[in-house]
Amino acid sequence: MSLLDETKYLIKKYGIKPHRPAGQNFLISEDVVDRIVEVADIKKDDVVIEIGPGLGFITKELLARAKKVYAIELDKRLSNGLRDLQKSYKNLSVINKDILRINLNEIVENKKYKLVSNLPFNITSIVLRNFLSTFPKPESITLVVQKEIADRVTAKVGKMSILSCSVQAFCDVEKISEIGKKNFMPIPKVESGIIKMTNIHDSVPGIENEKVFFRIIKAGFSGKRKKLYNSLTAGLGMEKANVSKILSDSGIDGNKRAQDLSLNNWKTLYKTINS
Repeated sequence: MSLLDETKYLIKKYGIKPHRPAGQNFLISEDVVDRIVEVADIKKDDVVIEIGPGLGFITKELLARAKKVYAIELDKRLSNGLRDLQKSYKNLSVINKDILRINLNEIVENKKYKLVSNLPFNITSIVLRNFLSTFPKPESITLVVQKEIADRVTAKVGKMSILSCSVQAFCDVEKISEIGKKNFMPIPKVESGIIKMTNIHDSVPGIENEKVFFRIIKAGFSGKRKKLYNSLTAGLGMEKANVSKILSDSGIDGNKRAQDLSLNNWKTLYKTINS
C-alpha cells in the first residue's frame, strides 16, 4: 500500500479531517520520509523527540532505529492513532500535548536527544526560538519547514535577517533539499524544504550578555532598507557621534545595511559597544 493510500485509509479510520490552519499536511512520499530519517542520522542509542508526528510515517522509521521516540501530537484523534503503534513498538511514548506548553526536561531528564519533525508551518519560528534558546537543547535538529523559512535561516551575507542571525548564532544550519507541494496531502500552498542544525551551543560563543547582543541586532534591522548608521542611532537611542565612532572602531561601514553584516560583524559591534 502506498503512503497516499495508507493516508486515505487512516484518516477515514480515525475520522480525521486535515486542518490546514494547524499545518496538517501529511507526507505521502516514501522517498521524502526516507530522506528525512537519513538526514537525522538516528543511532540505536538515540532518544528522539518528534513534533507533530501526524499519521506516524516518519515515526515508524525513527522507531526502527532509535532507543526511544517521544511523539508529541496536539490532535487527540491523531494521538489515538499513534497509540496503536505502541502495540508493535515498545520504545514509543505518545504525548497528547501542545509542544509550546511542555517542560522538555520532564521528558528527557537532561539526557541527550535529537529533534525531528515535519513541522506545522504555523509554529516554525517559535519552535526554532524555543529549542535554540532554552534548555535542554537537542544534539541536532532535522526539520521540514516552508521553503521561505529554509532560505531565511540559511541565508548568507547580503540576505541576512534577524531570524538567520538568531539561528546561526547558536548552531550550524544547512538546507538539505527542497520538497515539492505534491509530496503532501492536502497539497499546501507553499513549497517546503529540509533543514538540519548541528553543533548546537548552550550559549552564543563569545557573547556574555545575549540579551544585549540580540538587542543590537534587532536595532540594526529596525529600519528596513535603512543604512546601518541610521538604524542603530534610532534603534539604540544613541547619539549620532557615538554610533559613528562605534562603527568606525568596529571596522564596519555605516553605509551598509543590516543584511550585509556577518555574524562576526555583529559580535565585533557588540564587543565595541560593551567596551
